Amino acid sequence: MELLIAVVANGAAVNNIQAGEVITIQPDNWGWTQAELTNPNWQIISSVDMLQTQANTLMMGFSMASQQLFNTVYPRKKNIISISLLPNPALFNGTRTQSKVTVAAAAVTTATIAVVYTPPAPTPIPAPTPIPTPTPVPAALGSPAQIPAPN
Repeated sequence: MELLIAVVANGAAVNNIQAGEVITIQPDNWGWTQAELTNPNWQIISSVDMLQTQANTLMMGFSMASQQLFNTVYPRKKNIISISLLPNPALFNGTRTQSKVTVAAAAVTTATIAVVYTPPAPTPIPAPTPIPTPTPVPAALGSPAQIPAPN
């Protein structure tokens, strides 16, 4: 398998691409575009012994149901590759010296970390405004039927 990963964060917002995030996974010897092979913000990891289940873990995102239930923005992926835990992390510093870096699947798995994210507390719904108690009609005026209608 070959993994295209971001080596530079694309901003601080929680749903932006983060360093170590796997953008896509393709079969070995994939025909990458020139932009994918040369962009300094990305790096291609060639991991020929990676299993599909390992690849699936790296592509998992947070479920849409969770996002809708809590009405909040979540990170794009549940797991990222901690670049500092990869063998020879200097190859992933944003200065591209080679188009692909070969890394064993076991090393990728060891460097894979779960994204820890606690959504903000939901905004409490304000208490409804109480309905005012109707003012009783003074007994001196009689029943409401006896009160003359305004002109």
